[in-house]
Amino acid sequence: MKIGFLILPLLGSCLLWATPALIKQNNRPLQAESNLDALDPWETPIASFFIRSHHGVPIIAEKWEIEIDGLVENSIKIDLKALQNMPQKTFHAVLECSGNGRGVQFPKVSGIQWEKGAVGNAEWTGVSLNEVLKSVGIKPNAKFARIEGADLPAFPTVPRFIRSIPIEKMMMSDTLLALKMNREPLPVLHGGPVRLVVPNWYAHSWIKWVKKISFIETEDPGFFMKKGYRMPKNPVKPGENWDSATGVPITTIRVQSYILHPRDHEKVVLGAVKVTGKTFSGSGKISKVEISIDQGKHWFLAKLEAPRVEGGWQEFEAWVDLKKTGKVVVMSRATDTAGNVQPFIADWNPSGYLWNAVDKVPFEIVKKIIPKLAGESIAEEKCLTCHSKSLLSVQELSKKGWEKVLEKMETFGVKLDVEEKLALVDYFLKRGPQVKLLEIIDYNKESEIYETRGQGQRDASKGQKLFVTHCASCHGDKAEGKTGPTLKGRHVPESYFYETVLKGIRSMPAFEETLSKNQATDIREYLLQ
Repeated sequence: MKIGFLILPLLGSCLLWATPALIKQNNRPLQAESNLDALDPWETPIASFFIRSHHGVPIIAEKWEIEIDGLVENSIKIDLKALQNMPQKTFHAVLECSGNGRGVQFPKVSGIQWEKGAVGNAEWTGVSLNEVLKSVGIKPNAKFARIEGADLPAFPTVPRFIRSIPIEKMMMSDTLLALKMNREPLPVLHGGPVRLVVPNWYAHSWIKWVKKISFIETEDPGFFMKKGYRMPKNPVKPGENWDSATGVPITTIRVQSYILHPRDHEKVVLGAVKVTGKTFSGSGKISKVEISIDQGKHWFLAKLEAPRVEGGWQEFEAWVDLKKTGKVVVMSRATDTAGNVQPFIADWNPSGYLWNAVDKVPFEIVKKIIPKLAGESIAEEKCLTCHSKSLLSVQELSKKGWEKVLEKMETFGVKLDVEEKLALVDYFLKRGPQVKLLEIIDYNKESEIYETRGQGQRDASKGQKLFVTHCASCHGDKAEGKTGPTLKGRHVPESYFYETVLKGIRSMPAFEETLSKNQATDIREYLLQ
C-alpha cells in the first residue's frame, strides 16, 4: 500500500482566522510559518512548527529504505526497522530557515517573505549517522556526503533539491537520522519517516524524506549547491551584480534574538512593561541579551535564562518602566559565547538570507485600553463568516465607500439593521491604519492528509490506459513530464486534481464530458502506483 495524494481542505475564512496555528505563505508546495503564539512555549508544538519544502511532499512507501553508496568499501541499504533497533539519541535543537526575516529586509528581494516565524525549537530523536556509517568503510578521498530526499520537482527541467555536507559535519555525533519529533513519530510534513538533523546549521541542510547518501570527493555540482544557498564573500549593494558561484555556502546559524512580547503595534497600559523573547546561535550559547527603548542609544541587560537542557534556545525577559504615553520601539540584541553580536543593521544580500539584525518591535503606551467599538463585534459576527481579517485589514475606504460595500453585502444576503450599518461604518473609519494580516491555516487539518484505499473500487490498470489515451501527449507516457508537469511521485491536493482535470481550469482542457468522476479516480490510482 502507498499513501496517496496530500489533501488540503478548503477551510472557511472564519476558521482560518480562529485557528492559532500556522501562517500560510504559499500553497503549492505548502510553506507556512509559526505565528507568534506558537513561539511562546519553550518547545515549539508540532502543530505550530513552520513548514518548508522545495518540491512538496513525496509519496511515502510502506517500506522505506536509505541507500548509502559512493566512495565506500561496502554499499548498504538500511530500512526503518533497522534504524529503530539501533541506539537512539535525543536532544533539543533549533531549526531555522536561512530565509527567516526576508520579509523585513529592505530593499525587498524575491522569495518567500518570512518574518519571524520560520524557526522553532523541538526535541529530535534518532540514530547518530556515524553509527550507521561504521559498517560502510568510508574511503579516505571522500570529502562530502551528497544527500537526496524522495521529493521530486513538478517539471523535469527543475533541479532536484540535493545538498552536499562536509564529511566532518556528517560524522559528528549529533548529526542524526531523526525518526521522532517532540516524542512523536516524525510527521510527514516535517520530513517523516526520516530526515537529517544537523544541529547549529540552517534548515536547508536538514534534508527531509532521506532516501540516499552518497560519499563523494567534491561538492555536489547541482543548482542547490553551486547557485542556491550561497552568500557573497563581501557585502554587495542593492542592484549590484554578483555571481553566486563565487560565494560561500550557508552553514552555521547566526546569533539571533526575537522579542515576542509586547507584540508589534500592541497597545500597552502606562507603567511597567514586561519584555520577553527567545535567543539562540549556532556558534555557542548566548552570553547576554541587551534591551533598548531609545533607538539603541542606551542598552541594559535582560535576565537571561540558562539553557533548560543541552541544546535548544534560551529565553530572556526584562521590565521597562514607561511613564509617558506614545509610540515606543523596544529592541533586543544578543551576544553568544563566541563573541558574535547581532548587528544593528544587517548586511543586505540579493537572496534575503541570514537576516539577524537587532530585533525591533514598535508598540504604543496608552493610559487605558479602550474597549471594542460596537461595530468590531458586529464585523466579527457578520463579516468574518465569508471574509478573512487579512482581506478586511487592507481595505481603507471613505464613509461613502463603506456604505456602498454594505449595500452590496445586503444584496448577497447579509442582514443588517440601520444601527448595525451605522456601527460598522463607524468602526471601519475609526480603526486606523491596519497591519496586513496573513492567512492562518490549521496544521492538523493539513495533516489529515494521506488518503489510503478508501470506499469504492479503484482500478489502476484502467487508469493507466485512460492516462495514455487522454493525458500522455502532454504529461508523457509514464507521467514523467513533457510539455505538462511530472505527475508520478507527486502529492496533488485532491480537490485541485478533480477541479483541474474535469473542469479544465488553469491551463488544462476540460475533461468532464470525456471522463467520468470514476474514471478520473482510476487515473489518480494509477498515478499513486
